[in-house]
Amino acid sequence: MEPKVTPNTSVEQKVPKISKFTIVFIGFILICASFLGYLVYQSNGESKTTNSPEIAEPVPNTAPTSTTVTNTPSAGASIPSSLVPGLNITPNQVAENNSKSSCWTIVDGNVYDITKYVPNHPGGEAEILKICGKDGTALFAKPIEHKEGGASDVLVGFKIGKLAEAIQN
Repeated sequence: MEPKVTPNTSVEQKVPKISKFTIVFIGFILICASFLGYLVYQSNGESKTTNSPEIAEPVPNTAPTSTTVTNTPSAGASIPSSLVPGLNITPNQVAENNSKSSCWTIVDGNVYDITKYVPNHPGGEAEILKICGKDGTALFAKPIEHKEGGASDVLVGFKIGKLAEAIQN
Protein backbone atom coordinates (compact mmCIF):
# COMPACT_ATOMS: atom_id res chain seq x y z
CA MET A 1 0.00 0.00 0.00
CA GLU A 2 1.14 3.42 -0.86
CA PRO A 3 0.91 6.27 1.60
CA LYS A 4 -1.73 8.81 0.76
CA VAL A 5 -0.64 12.35 0.19
CA THR A 6 -3.21 14.97 0.78
CA PRO A 7 -2.95 18.47 -0.62
CA ASN A 8 -2.71 20.04 2.82
CA THR A 9 0.25 17.92 3.90
CA SER A 10 3.55 19.82 4.01
CA VAL A 11 6.69 18.11 2.91
CA GLU A 12 9.81 19.14 4.80
CA GLN A 13 12.98 19.49 2.79
CA LYS A 14 16.29 19.25 4.54
CA VAL A 15 18.79 21.89 3.36
CA PRO A 16 22.39 21.17 4.21
CA LYS A 17 23.86 23.78 6.52
CA ILE A 18 27.01 25.61 5.49
CA SER A 19 29.31 26.71 8.25
CA LYS A 20 30.59 30.28 8.54
CA PHE A 21 34.12 29.00 8.05
CA THR A 22 33.15 27.52 4.66
CA ILE A 23 31.60 30.81 3.55
CA VAL A 24 34.68 32.80 4.64
CA PHE A 25 37.01 30.29 2.99
CA ILE A 26 35.13 30.45 -0.34
CA GLY A 27 35.18 34.26 -0.16
CA PHE A 28 38.94 34.23 0.46
CA ILE A 29 39.51 31.97 -2.54
CA LEU A 30 37.42 34.25 -4.77
CA ILE A 31 39.35 37.33 -3.63
CA CYS A 32 42.70 35.60 -4.23
CA ALA A 33 41.62 34.44 -7.68
CA SER A 34 40.47 37.96 -8.57
CA PHE A 35 43.76 39.44 -7.38
CA LEU A 36 45.82 36.94 -9.38
CA GLY A 37 43.69 37.65 -12.44
CA TYR A 38 44.31 41.36 -11.96
CA LEU A 39 48.08 40.80 -11.70
CA VAL A 40 48.12 38.76 -14.90
CA TYR A 41 46.05 41.42 -16.65
CA GLN A 42 48.40 44.18 -15.46
CA SER A 43 51.56 42.31 -16.46
CA ASN A 44 50.16 41.65 -19.95
CA GLY A 45 49.21 45.30 -20.31
CA GLU A 46 52.62 46.54 -19.20
CA SER A 47 54.50 44.26 -21.56
CA LYS A 48 52.66 45.80 -24.53
CA THR A 49 53.54 49.39 -23.69
CA THR A 50 56.83 50.76 -24.98
CA ASN A 51 56.63 54.29 -23.57
CA SER A 52 57.78 53.19 -20.13
CA PRO A 53 60.69 55.14 -18.61
CA GLU A 54 62.03 51.88 -17.18
CA ILE A 55 65.29 50.32 -18.31
CA ALA A 56 65.04 48.97 -21.83
CA GLU A 57 64.85 45.21 -21.75
CA PRO A 58 66.95 43.37 -24.30
CA VAL A 59 65.24 41.39 -27.02
CA PRO A 60 66.15 37.71 -26.69
CA ASN A 61 67.90 36.30 -29.72
CA THR A 62 65.48 33.56 -30.79
CA ALA A 63 66.47 33.37 -34.45
CA PRO A 64 68.37 30.30 -35.63
CA THR A 65 72.13 30.74 -35.46
CA SER A 66 72.72 29.03 -38.80
CA THR A 67 71.23 31.94 -40.78
CA THR A 68 73.77 33.63 -43.05
CA VAL A 69 73.52 37.38 -43.43
CA THR A 70 75.23 38.98 -46.40
CA ASN A 71 74.16 42.59 -45.86
CA THR A 72 76.21 44.69 -43.48
CA PRO A 73 74.71 47.53 -41.45
CA SER A 74 75.28 51.13 -42.43
CA ALA A 75 76.38 53.87 -40.06
CA GLY A 76 73.67 54.99 -37.71
CA ALA A 77 71.56 51.88 -38.21
CA SER A 78 70.18 50.20 -35.13
CA ILE A 79 69.73 46.50 -35.72
CA PRO A 80 67.70 44.38 -33.31
CA SER A 81 69.74 41.38 -32.22
CA SER A 82 66.84 39.03 -32.97
CA LEU A 83 66.94 39.95 -36.67
CA VAL A 84 70.65 39.57 -37.42
CA PRO A 85 72.14 36.42 -35.92
CA GLY A 86 75.83 35.73 -36.49
CA LEU A 87 76.61 38.96 -38.33
CA ASN A 88 80.34 39.63 -38.82
CA ILE A 89 81.03 43.31 -38.12
CA THR A 90 84.27 45.14 -38.84
CA PRO A 91 85.95 47.56 -36.40
CA ASN A 92 85.29 50.37 -38.92
CA GLN A 93 81.55 49.68 -38.82
CA VAL A 94 81.63 49.82 -35.03
CA ALA A 95 83.61 53.08 -35.15
CA GLU A 96 80.89 54.67 -37.34
CA ASN A 97 78.30 54.07 -34.59
CA ASN A 98 79.87 56.26 -31.93
CA SER A 99 77.09 58.56 -30.74
CA LYS A 100 74.10 58.65 -28.42
CA SER A 101 71.78 58.12 -31.40
CA SER A 102 73.68 55.03 -32.58
CA CYS A 103 75.97 53.42 -30.05
CA TRP A 104 77.75 50.17 -30.84
CA THR A 105 80.50 48.69 -28.73
CA ILE A 106 82.75 45.65 -28.63
CA VAL A 107 83.06 43.52 -25.50
CA ASP A 108 85.14 40.35 -25.61
CA GLY A 109 85.00 40.10 -29.42
CA ASN A 110 81.22 40.51 -29.63
CA VAL A 111 79.47 43.59 -31.03
CA TYR A 112 76.53 45.12 -29.20
CA ASP A 113 74.07 47.83 -30.26
CA ILE A 114 73.43 49.49 -26.89
CA THR A 115 71.71 52.59 -28.30
CA LYS A 116 68.43 51.95 -26.48
CA TYR A 117 70.26 51.32 -23.21
CA VAL A 118 72.29 54.58 -23.19
CA PRO A 119 69.63 56.75 -21.46
CA ASN A 120 68.98 54.00 -18.90
CA HIS A 121 72.56 53.25 -17.86
CA PRO A 122 72.69 53.31 -14.05
CA GLY A 123 76.10 55.03 -14.10
CA GLY A 124 74.80 57.79 -16.36
CA GLU A 125 74.92 58.46 -20.08
CA ALA A 126 78.40 59.99 -19.96
CA GLU A 127 79.91 56.74 -18.69
CA ILE A 128 78.36 54.48 -21.29
CA LEU A 129 79.05 56.95 -24.14
CA LYS A 130 82.78 56.41 -23.49
CA ILE A 131 82.55 52.99 -25.14
CA CYS A 132 80.40 53.95 -28.16
CA GLY A 133 82.22 53.10 -31.38
CA LYS A 134 85.09 51.47 -29.46
CA ASP A 135 86.19 48.28 -27.83
CA GLY A 136 84.68 48.63 -24.38
CA THR A 137 86.02 45.36 -22.94
CA ALA A 138 88.41 47.04 -20.46
CA LEU A 139 85.90 49.65 -19.27
CA PHE A 140 83.10 47.08 -19.03
CA ALA A 141 85.24 44.82 -16.86
CA LYS A 142 86.15 47.55 -14.31
CA PRO A 143 83.06 48.10 -12.12
CA ILE A 144 82.18 45.28 -9.76
CA GLU A 145 78.52 46.04 -10.51
CA HIS A 146 78.96 44.66 -14.01
CA LYS A 147 79.89 41.26 -12.63
CA GLU A 148 77.67 41.11 -9.55
CA GLY A 149 74.79 43.23 -10.81
CA GLY A 150 73.95 41.14 -13.86
CA ALA A 151 75.13 43.67 -16.45
CA SER A 152 76.59 40.81 -18.49
CA ASP A 153 73.13 39.23 -18.66
CA VAL A 154 71.63 42.51 -19.88
CA LEU A 155 74.40 42.98 -22.44
CA VAL A 156 73.70 39.60 -24.05
CA GLY A 157 70.29 40.84 -25.21
CA PHE A 158 71.87 43.66 -27.24
CA LYS A 159 74.30 41.48 -29.21
CA ILE A 160 74.18 42.02 -32.96
CA GLY A 161 77.19 40.01 -34.06
CA LYS A 162 80.85 39.20 -33.71
CA LEU A 163 83.86 41.29 -34.51
CA ALA A 164 85.02 40.15 -37.96
CA GLU A 165 88.72 40.14 -36.99
CA ALA A 166 88.01 38.03 -33.90
CA ILE A 167 86.35 35.39 -36.07
CA GLN A 168 89.31 35.14 -38.46
CA ASN A 169 91.82 34.51 -35.65
